Amino acid sequence: MTPATAASIDYSGLIQYLIEPLLETPDALRIDCEHTGNNVWLRVAFDPDDRGRVFGRSGKTIQSIRALLDLAAHNEGRAAFLDVYGGYSLGDGSGDEGGRGRGDRGGDRRRPRPDRPHRGR
Repeated sequence: MTPATAASIDYSGLIQYLIEPLLETPDALRIDCEHTGNNVWLRVAFDPDDRGRVFGRSGKTIQSIRALLDLAAHNEGRAAFLDVYGGYSLGDGSGDEGGRGRGDRGGDRRRPRPDRPHRGR
């Protein structure tokens, strides 16, 4: 199928399908989808206790979710961006969502354990 003949993708439904099974409290999942030109912005929020399940070891799970989202958007000739927020709500005005945008791949940087010598790579 070409992008002109393809049906429009339900990005919110796709993200819900991918993330909801990972959550202990799926009722807390909140998804906001915004289309601007050729960009799709998805913002998700869920119970902070589920962050480890959604991000996975070394962020592999969230990277896979972003890859699937990018693939779906690319099929429509769009670019997709996924923001993950730390709390239950999206944009409650407190300014303390703790989310990371797509460009910030910060995360938990491992430090050498004090009881073991650091081994260079």
